[in-house]
Amino acid sequence: MKMEVCYEMEGESIDVNVKRFKNNVSSLGSSDEAFTLLIHFGYLSWDEEGCIAKIPNKEIYGEFADTVTRMNDSETTKRVEKSRNFIKGLIHCDNTIVAQIIEEIHEEYQKVKSVSLSSSLN
Repeated sequence: MKMEVCYEMEGESIDVNVKRFKNNVSSLGSSDEAFTLLIHFGYLSWDEEGCIAKIPNKEIYGEFADTVTRMNDSETTKRVEKSRNFIKGLIHCDNTIVAQIIEEIHEEYQKVKSVSLSSSLN
């Protein structure tokens, strides 16, 4: 779920299976249920046609950013550092670093998509 939130904070949409929500906020059993609850509360917008959710505006983005900052999550810190290295690689025309970071991001994204797909099939 952390990676999915990071993707959303980067402006990406995530796949959410809203049909898994059991209407019980005291025991969320999956990331799909947690994201569905955030959709219900208005923290995420929902595109029914694409079955995707995303952060709807700058104000909500600010809330996510504040929460992530307070968490002081090492995974988020790693992603920020990776973004800095990517920009440095672009500025200095370091094709090796740029290609490596793109490959790492692609692999992470594929893992999230795979987990999301498998949980929606359950």
